[in-house]
Amino acid sequence: MKMFKYVLAGVLLMGVSAQALAQEFKTQLDAVSKLIVENKNNPKAVAPQVKEYLKMYKKDADAIAGLGRAFLNVKDTANAAKYAEQAIKVGKNKACGYILLGDIEVHKNDGGAAAGWYKQATVLDPQNPIGYIKYANIYRVSSPTLAVEMLEKLRSVNPDYPVDAEAAHFFYGARKYDKTVEYYGKIGDLSKLSREQLREYALAGYFAGNNDKSLEVSSFGNNLYPRDAVLNRVTFYNSLAKKDYANAIKYAINLFEASDSAKIISRDYTMCGHAFMGAKTFDKAVEMFKKSLEIEDDNEVRKLLSDAYSELGDIENAVAEYNTYISKKSETTANDYMALASIYTNAAAVTTDVSAKEAAFKKADEVYAKVIEQFPDYAAYGTYMRATINGSMDPDFSKGLSEPYYKNLVEIVNGRTTKGSNDMGYLKAAYYNLGAISYTRGDKEAGDNYMRKLLEVDPANATAKQMLGIE
Repeated sequence: MKMFKYVLAGVLLMGVSAQALAQEFKTQLDAVSKLIVENKNNPKAVAPQVKEYLKMYKKDADAIAGLGRAFLNVKDTANAAKYAEQAIKVGKNKACGYILLGDIEVHKNDGGAAAGWYKQATVLDPQNPIGYIKYANIYRVSSPTLAVEMLEKLRSVNPDYPVDAEAAHFFYGARKYDKTVEYYGKIGDLSKLSREQLREYALAGYFAGNNDKSLEVSSFGNNLYPRDAVLNRVTFYNSLAKKDYANAIKYAINLFEASDSAKIISRDYTMCGHAFMGAKTFDKAVEMFKKSLEIEDDNEVRKLLSDAYSELGDIENAVAEYNTYISKKSETTANDYMALASIYTNAAAVTTDVSAKEAAFKKADEVYAKVIEQFPDYAAYGTYMRATINGSMDPDFSKGLSEPYYKNLVEIVNGRTTKGSNDMGYLKAAYYNLGAISYTRGDKEAGDNYMRKLLEVDPANATAKQMLGIE
């Protein structure tokens, strides 16, 4: 089970218990262990020292298990197992031999067998916390619930052990973020958490969508560790999620400029760009989106950059970026082109320059003509938009610019055997505007005819009734 190789890399490095290390054999064990390391390829070379050591501590299970661990540390599992079994015979109610056998199985990547030995250690020596902890470590990724159950047993014999923090850590490693938040929440006092635990708690809250809790924890951490990159990033992201753009920008700058060992990723700049967009600081948004693209060529960010340019009124760059965005897509949609048309119509809406306004409207009209050509299912909507755009260039109906498009729209809608959800709205707009154009031209007969058609689809229309003299 290869997963255990990574999950439990630290388990083998856990030495004997604190109680065992306090025994008198510590100095002698250190000396023998040093010789074993120096002669790891020749165990016979240390046989005299091992024999002498065992003679001194032949009835001390912890000392014998310590010797076995020294061999395990140089990957000599045969001798490690030999002394584990010997420790079990000497100390029938002690956990040390069983724990060593479990560690040997971890070395062999057999987590199930290791868990069996650790569990047996908890049965024989229920006051020893190591068996519980190592068993829980086995399952902290594959079955964090099972791991926590064992930690709860440890709590029953050792109430002071930080079970909730360990459980939260296990669930975080398993990406069960709701449970991570739940168990860290049981601790209550944030000051009891380490820096790494605060990071996990804040990140778990963010990933679980609990922005309020995540922000509470990351903000607490910011006060203790103002240069912590993870905590600054989480406060930044949470503030953005809550649309607190000023705070998001503040902590984004902290992340970029006042964090230790911060590895800035493209997403950081993208999110900061969103914050500046929300704060309507569009020039800064452009700067952030550009930096994001320098790190990673994410085409969706190019669309955001186009939006930022559009908000600045820089239509040339907005269109250039958007066209590049479209060109890099594997498949374009009608919505892609309609968004491009919106850049032009937005530009026309904000400019006071008459010629610039007309030029922008004409560009938008060209885009909708392309939509109708390439996406026939959007013929009615595209035609409606062309009529609307041309009507914007002829607000007093004097030129009749929208007339051919509204006539075409009527033909499209009435030619359908099955009406779409927007078709009645299209007909109302078409008949109203065609009637207005006819009246402006002085053709009352045509105008009245369109008003009667308008009443057919909108019987309560007050304008049509007024024009036809209907009470």
